[in-house]
Amino acid sequence: LAGYLEETLERELHRAARSGGSVGVIMCDIDEFKELNDTFGHPAGDEILRKLGHFLQANVRDEDLACRYGGDEFVLILPDASFGITLERSQRLREAVKEMDLNRGGRAIESISLSFGAAAFPRDGMASAKLIGSADAALYRAKLAGKDQVIGSTALNPNDHYKSPHPSSASETELDLRLAVEKEELRLHYQSIVDLRDASVIGAEALVRWEHPQRGLLGPNDFIPFAELDRTIREIDNWVLREACRQAAEWRATLPSAAALKVSVNVDASVLDNPRFLVNVANCLKETGLYPPALLLEISEAALMGNAEASLTQLRKLKDLGVGLAVDKFGTGYSSLRYLESFPLDYLKIDNSSTQSMSVSHPAPPLVEAMVKMGEALDLRIVPVGLELEEQSIAAQQLGCELGQGYYFHKPQPSEQLASLLRRPTSVAEGSN
Repeated sequence: LAGYLEETLERELHRAARSGGSVGVIMCDIDEFKELNDTFGHPAGDEILRKLGHFLQANVRDEDLACRYGGDEFVLILPDASFGITLERSQRLREAVKEMDLNRGGRAIESISLSFGAAAFPRDGMASAKLIGSADAALYRAKLAGKDQVIGSTALNPNDHYKSPHPSSASETELDLRLAVEKEELRLHYQSIVDLRDASVIGAEALVRWEHPQRGLLGPNDFIPFAELDRTIREIDNWVLREACRQAAEWRATLPSAAALKVSVNVDASVLDNPRFLVNVANCLKETGLYPPALLLEISEAALMGNAEASLTQLRKLKDLGVGLAVDKFGTGYSSLRYLESFPLDYLKIDNSSTQSMSVSHPAPPLVEAMVKMGEALDLRIVPVGLELEEQSIAAQQLGCELGQGYYFHKPQPSEQLASLLRRPTSVAEGSN
């Protein structure tokens, strides 16, 4: 649609130039769309995109054009709309979309939010490519501003500029990201997985951070959305896998208490139909010397079920490499028991949205109890995630869980701190500080 969109916009620009009028351009996309896909599966994500397209068409004037631009991005062309009117309509759409019906076959999906970038002719450009680029840059700044935002282009009016505590345009962020791996600015923090009986560390989940030279330590929400816009995300994923394997091999070789330590790496749905990923995993294991069963790959429940047949094929090939496999965020998707039983899994990680309701003073939530029993029936090791209180840890043990993960034990920490933890006997009180 990009070609058709630009042709339509050019016609409107010529008409506005002859009449002395204006044309508004809005770019918007869905906040946290990747997480929606991971949680509910790609078919649900596709349906959300279709519903959003219908919603936008139904909430603009007959003379306006709304179309999907690519991925989860949409563009709206508003003839005879000034910059102020374009901003106002963006705000109306931002509020209205939260009421959009997202039920899918009786399955409730939480409301979505959109981020908007707005620009207008002639204020922000005289050509279609320039206007779309201005709206696109404003959209990225809306993401930086915290999402669920409307941001106008700053082309001519400095008063419209978003005052970020860390001034940085999206284009600058993307450029910095491309160099982050090369400049060795990425870091891994590790959150321990513990034996609930004595709080000893038996594994660690690798979580990426970015040590930005100007903005300091950034969490994944501050840069992963930009990395997903181009191939940078692949470079980051490859670096995380390789560095986690290297670090785990070093710990296992040098720290007696880490001789059996496992390291967990999160992988997304794209690896399930990517033959190259198998090669990457095999190469990382060979180059770092990590014992294959010491690597645990975590894949979300929704990603597994998004294309169950492809998932089964890829998981079997990964299992042939000797690595461990875990279904992550269990309880947020809609698994088929038939497929779950056929997947060659080793661990089942119960999502923190389910574990938060666990308590020693109340009966175990039926859903959590059912998930634990299901995991036991499939001979999987159960890991409740998001344990923040002592009573949640006790409740997990009462359900029969041997392992756990959460802030009650340890927050994500740099490799040096986790190594120090592994060198000494660890109590819960020490770990939770």
